[in-house]
Amino acid sequence: MQALRFRIGERWLVVDVRHVREVCPFVAPVALPGAPEWLAGLVDLHGTLLPVADGGALLAGDRVRARLGARLLVLHGPAHDRPDAPCATFGLLVDGVEGVVTVDRGDGWTPSDGLPDLPFIREVARCDGRETLVLEVARLAQRHGALLEGSGALSLPSGGARDRKSTRLN
Repeated sequence: MQALRFRIGERWLVVDVRHVREVCPFVAPVALPGAPEWLAGLVDLHGTLLPVADGGALLAGDRVRARLGARLLVLHGPAHDRPDAPCATFGLLVDGVEGVVTVDRGDGWTPSDGLPDLPFIREVARCDGRETLVLEVARLAQRHGALLEGSGALSLPSGGARDRKSTRLN
């Protein structure tokens, strides 16, 4: 499998390149009142409001901060294996991106229901000698309905996201 390798804290993860729409510089999302801790907020990306998950909060670690090398991954994929499944397009804040790698699917461990407290991790694989978590976009979207397109689960804070400036680091 061709995958994009990235880092959140000290952990290395990969996501299938078929689900990566874009890799952007860090963009600070506009926080949403009452949103779960893992949902960093919304960003205006090319004129579309995009929900953004904080990778650090998802992995029960420190939140991803605006620093040199931090990135926003724009991910897209179906939320289920069914043909009529809704799609999810969302951002994921990460501490750094290394590049595209080949993951040997035969050299790993696949828990049946995901890892405890990390059900969006499909498997643990070895990639270039490192234990690497394999992120499953569909499992993340299933777990968190706020990421589904058209779910209506998100609302803008008063004033709207377009009235605020984003923080960018290149």
